[in-house]
Amino acid sequence: MLSLRLNPHTKRFLRPLRCILARNVSADRLADICREYLIQRKYLNYIEATWQHLAPRQRPAALFDGAEHLHEALSRGGGAVLISGHNYGFSRMVGPILAEDGYQVCRAGSLSKEIVQRRWGPEAAWEYIYLPKEPWERVRALRQLIGALRKNCVVHLLIVNRPHGEPSLEVEFYGRNFFLDAGSFELIGGLGAPVLPCFALCDDRGAFKIKIHPPLGGSSEEVSRGFVEFFSRYLKESPEYVRFWKPLLNQKAFW
Repeated sequence: MLSLRLNPHTKRFLRPLRCILARNVSADRLADICREYLIQRKYLNYIEATWQHLAPRQRPAALFDGAEHLHEALSRGGGAVLISGHNYGFSRMVGPILAEDGYQVCRAGSLSKEIVQRRWGPEAAWEYIYLPKEPWERVRALRQLIGALRKNCVVHLLIVNRPHGEPSLEVEFYGRNFFLDAGSFELIGGLGAPVLPCFALCDDRGAFKIKIHPPLGGSSEEVSRGFVEFFSRYLKESPEYVRFWKPLLNQKAFW
């Protein structure tokens, strides 16, 4: 790609990625990761900006690998919780795609509803619940999420990354280990529904590939430990889908 060779902005954009990976992968592998990273970032920005303006028949198709796990969880009538890594892959597309496939979907996050409606359109086929950062302000959101699960809804949550945290939530990542947010798992533990890891990637033709894994263990410790293992493996095998290189390198409060 010419951008990799000639564009100084692209070189600055890739600097955190290269700084973290240069000592851990070969030069050829690093070049492949950089190229794929640029492609995925551009495609995500494009598809988010145009999603609400595209007719359903024009939107990219999605392959659900492991949809049977979600169907089995929903067959019990108490809803299901899908969890994904924040700023990894195409996790923002999970809610819109599931909704178009006929699921009742509720996405929970820290963006304001105004921003979400502006990005996805006011008539989105899925519900959005705002999660305040302060734990004591999350009681109302927790009640809303429990209400959605009682309607047998699919609740999708993104797990935030932090530079410091509990040892059991540490994620290995090419010598730049970080921690998953403990508060997210405390919230999940209060929902009382099956918890399934979910990762949304994309093939080289632009089709979404959403992988849904079987439910994690029943206790909060088993859920968090299981997700750490899944997330660590995805990060190692497919680092081109990572979108938090700069915050990780600069040790931001969360990303």
